[in-house]
Amino acid sequence: MIRSALQGRDFDVVVMAISLGAFKPLNPVDPQMCGPLIAQGGAFADWVNNVGIVPSMAVQLWSDRPTADLGWTSGKPATVAGPEYLNIWADMTQVLAYETEAAPKPLSLHYLTGTYATNLYREPATTSDAPARAAAEIRQQAINWLDDSSMAMWPGARAGGRFDWTALSAPPGAVGEARFDAQFWRANIDPTECTTLSAAGTTKYRLKADGSGFRNLILAGEGTANGFTSSFEGAVMSGAAASRAICGSPPHIVGYDFLERRPSQGPGA
Repeated sequence: MIRSALQGRDFDVVVMAISLGAFKPLNPVDPQMCGPLIAQGGAFADWVNNVGIVPSMAVQLWSDRPTADLGWTSGKPATVAGPEYLNIWADMTQVLAYETEAAPKPLSLHYLTGTYATNLYREPATTSDAPARAAAEIRQQAINWLDDSSMAMWPGARAGGRFDWTALSAPPGAVGEARFDAQFWRANIDPTECTTLSAAGTTKYRLKADGSGFRNLILAGEGTANGFTSSFEGAVMSGAAASRAICGSPPHIVGYDFLERRPSQGPGA
């Protein structure tokens, strides 16, 4: 939350620029940052209560083989519809040039993400073992995914009908699934790290930057109303919209009204 006094004004503007998960009442224990506002009902409460959030997972894999040797021969990939749950994959081999030198140096690098089916994000903040439990679950889910589903992208990394663990970079002596422990994985279960859902029938509850219903409270974040209701593009648009609500600039935000225009209406605001 950023509080700033506008020059020449006699009041403050509060900009809520955090994930929707920070506002949602997820359990009866943790105090609610915006409890008094939600209690008043109206558009703000409808937004918080009806637009959902979902935890996610991230995995990074270093390989001693080029992507083509893993079996992907259709050019540099950036996929968003692969096998669940690690269904989003990008070949990030170019990043290897900026990483610490390893011997031998990996030949390809792969980032994978997806949703994480868990209720751990609803646990009270006092549940200290939640991160460790989530990390253990992600590790096993990723191993299962590599064994059962990765052949759709990497048919060349198979051995005996399962994932060929020698394809992963790992310290000498690491064998089989133990080679996965040299990779990186993360569970995003903090409510402020969860992604905003775009479930059917919920877009109408999203609020624009100046639509909180409270005087001088401006909203920003991927969970607000924007042209794509998506994470990265939506977050950028929402920041620009918050700025425009405060000072009128920028006057035009590319794509911001995409979901409100008919194709015949041409470019919008």
